[in-house]
Amino acid sequence: MFSISAKRFRNTMKKTYIIVIISLFLYTLVLLGMIVFKYRHGAIFEFSQANFVPFKTIAEYLSGYPTWGTARRNLLGNIVLFVPIGLLLPLVFQKKSKVILWLGLLTYGIMPEILQVIFRSGIFDIDDIILNSLGVIAGYFLFTVFRLYKIKT
Repeated sequence: MFSISAKRFRNTMKKTYIIVIISLFLYTLVLLGMIVFKYRHGAIFEFSQANFVPFKTIAEYLSGYPTWGTARRNLLGNIVLFVPIGLLLPLVFQKKSKVILWLGLLTYGIMPEILQVIFRSGIFDIDDIILNSLGVIAGYFLFTVFRLYKIKT
């Protein structure tokens, strides 16, 4: 009574897969706009302003510098913005190896900073990579929890 034909199920799964890919693509464009191209045209940043010291900026934010609002916005913002990537990429790479999936996840955490350097549209900060990667990993953790919950129900 509730059975779905195999062909209909495959078509539904194919449509779902396409929706996930489109969602990932659109979200990537939003991220690029928010992170890489956030400043008005003409603002140029120099590589000499980069931060290569892990946890330097994070430590400043945790001490409330420059303000608690700015600190909270930057710390949580960098993490929360990347959670959807950790949820969507496993759906895109579901038939690939875990190595390919993790390379994709880590690439998403790193690429915004590299693109800021290439386009000179922001300041490279290793702490942003750490926070972006935490967001991606948190999203992947949520994905695995949802998947385990779905398997048990």
